[in-house]
Amino acid sequence: MSATDPGRQGVISVCIPTWNAAAWIEETLGRILDQEGPELDVVVCDDASEDDTCALARAAGRGRVRVFANDERLGLSGNWNRAIGHAEGEYLCLFGQDDAAYPGWAATLHGLLEAHPDAVMAFGRRDFDFVTEDARSTFEYFAEEYPGLIDGAYARLGLRIEPRAMVRESMRLGFLLNLVGEPSFVLVRRSHPAVRAGFDERFRQLVDWKFYTRLFTSGPVVRTDEVVGAYRIHKAAASYANRNDGTAYREQIPFLELLEDRYRGLLGWPGRRRLRAPLRGVRRWQAEERRRAESGQATRPGASASRV
Repeated sequence: MSATDPGRQGVISVCIPTWNAAAWIEETLGRILDQEGPELDVVVCDDASEDDTCALARAAGRGRVRVFANDERLGLSGNWNRAIGHAEGEYLCLFGQDDAAYPGWAATLHGLLEAHPDAVMAFGRRDFDFVTEDARSTFEYFAEEYPGLIDGAYARLGLRIEPRAMVRESMRLGFLLNLVGEPSFVLVRRSHPAVRAGFDERFRQLVDWKFYTRLFTSGPVVRTDEVVGAYRIHKAAASYANRNDGTAYREQIPFLELLEDRYRGLLGWPGRRRLRAPLRGVRRWQAEERRRAESGQATRPGASASRV
């Protein structure tokens, strides 16, 4: 179904892109299919897994899940786009293969967009589930610093957020803090132009945050302080690899440059000037990494990679 089609009214398309998700997919689908409230259109789009993900998804789907398998790997962002291309509902959620939806997840996010017909996006809060202790030590930022930062941001923003307010708050940390969170806890209108454009396949870590900027600069956003699910952090997760190899930090230069170019009117000169400070920091880090590589030293993950 085309993204320009309004879709099945009131229905949430829950699109789950997978790759080697056998350890998680049964629980993930079980929690989603047990939701009460709005009608769900559940899609699994598998990126040529090397395990039994597709078979397990079909078995766990109870006849209520459409499963698609790619003939060859598209990569994370490419598979995200393939997954949302199968959506048929009025609303869209891209759900992580290993994340957990709490009871009421669907009804809460659906109710926000139904109550605010002019809102482009709704999101809720989430728990961080550190599956192993090494995941906690690698991502200690999420356990120690992030809660205070995000609590302060949400207190300033309120529950209904206009575009300029969202941009202003994002600027407080140079757009290095993802104020929305992971896609599993976000609901959008499938007819929005950002959905038609899809996810930018040049990005692996900042792909969701970049997508959100296209949404929240175009209209109001609504949120809830209710915790609607859990984001799981473990060694097999893409975010773990992106943190350790510096991908998240390296992506900040093209991301910030795109922001400065695309939203120069909304940012204004003061905002554009503030964006240049983190840009200079990332460029210094890249120059240092090049020197380390030339001297045979191991590269180091960027310190602020954990902020995105």
